[in-house]
Amino acid sequence: MDLACYICSSSCATTVEGLDDAVDAVGFGHGICHLCSVIVCKAHGQRVPGPPAAQYMCVLCVPSFIRKGGFRPIEPGDPTGPQTEIDQLIEAISFAPEPVLTKIRTELIEFMRRQKLKETAPVGQAGRNLAADIFSEEMGVTQFLREMNEGLKI
Repeated sequence: MDLACYICSSSCATTVEGLDDAVDAVGFGHGICHLCSVIVCKAHGQRVPGPPAAQYMCVLCVPSFIRKGGFRPIEPGDPTGPQTEIDQLIEAISFAPEPVLTKIRTELIEFMRRQKLKETAPVGQAGRNLAADIFSEEMGVTQFLREMNEGLKI
């Protein structure tokens, strides 16, 4: 029995962009998300670096991961968590497609300018929320969840 990707096997699968378009095993279960426990293919899930060890995460859980923060510091002595800088955030989700990363970086820089902060200042919760919202929209997560929710209404 083959394990199928939760996202690929749903009726709303076309709304979610793949994290990696070069994947040849779309649809086949490859990993289990450590946050929500769904089985996903290589296009809809990626390993994210530890600590304590690398863990698999699905595209649906990335926005929550971004909102929570707590990314690994780029430099070992750097602070983490609520002190997340733009580069730390981008590094933490570097498995996302380049156009999505570029849009997040650009929007965060504009956000920081509007706040009259340096680009190297911590983005704070509002910045992480903005990044999570951009990821959700660009990757189709928002639409996928909306359609799944509509499908559950009787």
